Order: sequence, then C-alpha cells, then structure tokens
Amino acid sequence: MQIKKCGSCFRYCENWRDARAKGLNERHTGFGDYHYKPRKGIKPHCCGGQVRNGLHEKHQACEFHEYRWVWNLKTWWSWHFKQRIRELYRKHIRVPIGGMRRPVQLQWTASFDGMTDRIIPNGEPVCPHCKEMPYSYEQCVFCGQKFLPDEDRPDKTAPQRERREGEPIIFMDGICPECGLSCGNGGYGPLRCRCGWVGKEAVTNG
Repeated sequence: MQIKKCGSCFRYCENWRDARAKGLNERHTGFGDYHYKPRKGIKPHCCGGQVRNGLHEKHQACEFHEYRWVWNLKTWWSWHFKQRIRELYRKHIRVPIGGMRRPVQLQWTASFDGMTDRIIPNGEPVCPHCKEMPYSYEQCVFCGQKFLPDEDRPDKTAPQRERREGEPIIFMDGICPECGLSCGNGGYGPLRCRCGWVGKEAVTNG
C-alpha cells in the first residue's frame, strides 16, 4: 500500500515570507488559486495548521491529506469553469431576458447598522423578483428586473461638494430624523438624506 507523504498534499506550500525575503514572487493560495509545490530553497509551510518541527515533504501525511492535483482539479472546476459559465449565463441570458419584464416598484427592507448597533427601518433595497440586493436603483444586476422611479421619495439632495484640502474623511451614516430611513454624507461633507433633509455640516478645526 502506498503511504501518502506531506509533499503531495495541497497544504504543503511555500512560506510567503521566506519567498519575499529571497526576492521571489509570492504565491498566494486563496479561493480560485491553484496550489503549487514549494520551489527549492524556500521554507515549506503547512497552510492547514498541522505544522510540526522539521516539516519535510517525505514525512508521512496526516489525516487531512489531500493530493495537490485533486485539489487543483476541483479548483479549476469550481472557480475557473463553473463560475465562468455562471457569469456568462447571468450577463448574456438571465439579465437581458429579465430586463424584458414589466418594471416594478423597488422594495425596501430593514437593515442592521453595525456602527450604532441598531436596526434601520427600510434601510436596504431588495429586488422583488430574486430577493437579492440589486446594487442599482434602475435594474437588478442579478436577474435583470427593472424598477420604476421612486415617486414617493424623490431625490432632492444637493450635489455633493468637493472635499477641501486637509479635511478629514468622516462617516456619519445613521437614521434620518425626518423620514426614518438610512442616510449619510457620502464620506464627507454635509449629512443628507434622499428625502431632502440636510443636516448641519461638521465643524472642523482650522
């Protein structure tokens, strides 16, 4: 029976700090990345946490061993083939066909503000068709559903002024005291909301 060795496992990889110190390109192994066998002269590292003293490619593998070629094949299938097919389907089939539906009103749901640790009523848009965040007020990027203009809450906010030199970037997102929806200042400038309410501008020293 063939005994599995550490060197054939996808977790047996290069120590990126040692590679950087020796002037070599770092090999990052995140989602969608292939795993490569460590190059000669670079310290090996077990990214699975099963590190032991004197780690070597000829050591007997642990219970979590998985062949590098098997892992890379699954990576290619999931992140380079299936993901690409899904993106092409969404871009060229699902969204264009979804855009032919009758436009509907965009829905809103409550969202959680981690900065203030509270629930914001109607703080997050939701596509009525696929129930995903549409990332657009005009058309959902996932299913192509188009939305009607929000006549109940027209955007009356003034154009965002340019940031002044030396002005710190501030984030004042919270609940609008007028309409109760989530509002913010876009990173700097006056606090404002799409209902038309504009708060006082932050006072900065200097």
